[in-house]
Amino acid sequence: MIDIHSHLLPTIDDGARSLQETIDMVKEAKSAGFTDIVTTSHYIDGQFDVNKNDRKILISKLQELLDDEIKLHNGAEAYVTPELVSLYQKGIIPTLADSRYVLFELPMNSDVLYLDRVISELINYDYIPIIAHPERYKIVQKDINKAYNMIEKGALLQCNFSSFIGHYGHEAQKVAVKLLKKDKIAFLGSDAHRSEGVYTRIEEVLTKLEKTVGYEKIEEITVSNPQKILDKEYFD
Repeated sequence: MIDIHSHLLPTIDDGARSLQETIDMVKEAKSAGFTDIVTTSHYIDGQFDVNKNDRKILISKLQELLDDEIKLHNGAEAYVTPELVSLYQKGIIPTLADSRYVLFELPMNSDVLYLDRVISELINYDYIPIIAHPERYKIVQKDINKAYNMIEKGALLQCNFSSFIGHYGHEAQKVAVKLLKKDKIAFLGSDAHRSEGVYTRIEEVLTKLEKTVGYEKIEEITVSNPQKILDKEYFD
């Protein structure tokens, strides 16, 4: 499997708190069946704003330390802003694995009036927008059509593994299951922030999901679709 959403780079956001925790998380990911991880530490201007090149240097050092245990790729989970396209164009925020795919998140508790414009601008500049964990947003929990509208505008959706076992509450779980059954999810991601967390429960999640939609669908959103990002292929 390929994880396109993780927070395992040490001490640059609210994810891994030390190098040792990063190492522990990588070992857990490997045991869970992951071969590649796109490191998507937060990018929030003025708060978590380590740039693309500094992330690349850190990943290179980590990869040497980890040897071939697992392959790490550059990336970020950007916080939505009207200037999002400019930040990618200037090379401040990394795309996912040097592809045209970009991962960004929305506010948890409020609507984004300019979201359609941001999605449109990203697409116009040949980026492929992926919206992180839509099941967690209150606006989607209140009206799932908000998520469908994101897809209609051209965005892809990435849900979190642990949403399906209630980690973010019943409403997030209900939305995630509905999106999965409606074939609206393009990717699953761990959104891992800590060791002894979601990576240790992946087998439990996969067992549950395969009973819901079958092995082929799970393979698609955990292997085939993420591989398109690593291969820099456009989404069908």
